[in-house]
Amino acid sequence: MFKDKYCPLLILVFLLGTFLVGCLPNNIKRGSIAGTIVIREELTSDSNNLKAISSNTSLPLGYKPLKGALIKVKNTNISTFSNASGAFLLNNLPEGLQTLVVTAPFSNISREFEVEVLPNAINTVFYPVGKGYYLIIGVSLYAKIPSLYSADANAMEEFFVKTPGTVITVRDQDATRDNILNIFNRLKKELQPEDYLVVYFSGHGAYDHLLLYNYSKEDPYDSLSDLDLKEHFLQMPTKEITLVMDSCFSGSLFDGKPAVRQPTPKALQNSGYVLLASSLASQVSYQYSNDGGLGLFTKHFLLGLINRGADTNSDGKITAQEIFVYIQKTFAYLNLPEDNLQTPIFEDTLNINPVLYRYIP
Repeated sequence: MFKDKYCPLLILVFLLGTFLVGCLPNNIKRGSIAGTIVIREELTSDSNNLKAISSNTSLPLGYKPLKGALIKVKNTNISTFSNASGAFLLNNLPEGLQTLVVTAPFSNISREFEVEVLPNAINTVFYPVGKGYYLIIGVSLYAKIPSLYSADANAMEEFFVKTPGTVITVRDQDATRDNILNIFNRLKKELQPEDYLVVYFSGHGAYDHLLLYNYSKEDPYDSLSDLDLKEHFLQMPTKEITLVMDSCFSGSLFDGKPAVRQPTPKALQNSGYVLLASSLASQVSYQYSNDGGLGLFTKHFLLGLINRGADTNSDGKITAQEIFVYIQKTFAYLNLPEDNLQTPIFEDTLNINPVLYRYIP
């Protein structure tokens, strides 16, 4: 009688207990995260931090393992430090999406990375602190003005996709003002202060303007002025921005005079950005058919990187100033006719002199 009366209750208690035990933290599936933290070499001058592992050739060029970085699981007390090889291991983490906060030991640089913790597994991840972004804008075909039939953007893309970093290429009918401003707005959200940005343009140019796919004199909206560029560059999280332009009158974008579209003089001169232009404000920039559709400036820009002739000190790094000097000397050697003179110009008021290309000497 007693047994019959309480049997259903005992079964219910047993099932409830089993359910609760299954919900206890000890029964949550867990996994581990193993990773390597690396940092752009320009972001640290701590030679002791880099000495032991500078020969690690498995890392992307321009990066060094980050020793002593604090890696913390956000909203928990779980943390560890990276070792001399930049490696770390976090065990016994609940499965699911976790946010790791990585803080450099010698500065206030802090980055967050999301990673999926897999049950009963070690998820191996790679965390770069400081990334490169390359925005390549090439207008070869135009809707309303004569086309150039240029191969510049294709050649630049083909070269830079082989380097560490994110390459974004916008060509021809996609190279409109609205599209490019949308990309700038996306980069404002994606870039971090320790990242760097290189913007390259090839196409027609007018005074203070880069001309885009739908540009015409009757409807000049589809263009970018020096003021447009400065306005959007100022809103970027990173201040390490290099602008490379191969277009007629490209030097006018940082000659200190304002674009005619806006009344306020805020041209790119002395802006703190690194600027390379293919010609003076008063000069056209040339493209020769026997050079495979490459502009004269772009051709020698790429040759200086590819044949490494611009690396004057043979240190495996080609900086913005080194490539400029290489192009300048090459143009002088070419001894261009007086009516075809093309004078490249360079500005780097803060002496940033960013590295544009790395290789193993």
